[in-house]
Amino acid sequence: MSAIPQVVLFGSIEGDWRERHVIPLLTELGVTYYNPVKPQGWTYAAGDIEAEYMARCETIVMVFNNTSPAFAALAETGWAALGCVLRDQHFILQINPDFPKEQPSPAAASEGSEQSDKELEGWVTRSRYLVYKHAREFKHPRLHLVADISAVVAKLREIYAR
Repeated sequence: MSAIPQVVLFGSIEGDWRERHVIPLLTELGVTYYNPVKPQGWTYAAGDIEAEYMARCETIVMVFNNTSPAFAALAETGWAALGCVLRDQHFILQINPDFPKEQPSPAAASEGSEQSDKELEGWVTRSRYLVYKHAREFKHPRLHLVADISAVVAKLREIYAR
């Protein structure tokens, strides 16, 4: 395994939040980072690296935009919050709790897709809402629940500008 990066960038895979906003800042500040997005997609080996890096980095960044439900990444938020406490890590969380209902569903072409779409919408809404509400109640000086990508960048600058 290579050297542990200072910052790991988890959350929504889609969107350009990493490349457009966060990575340029980290590069400017000379901060090492791990971007889990790979052209070949996720693998168990990638999961092993992600778990190792999350457990040993200084700062976990999780951004949940409206590009996908991001269930797997949402499930990791509790572990990230626990790490924030136990390992004295920073955890920067940005989540859009209102996922757009107009997202195309993989079930759209199948019979019963209206019911599947309604179930998916319910799962996405509950998942995002509950993660957001729990994070709001989680009072810890290194957990930073922020409103948008600009606030993610500002918090990273505050932590790493020396």
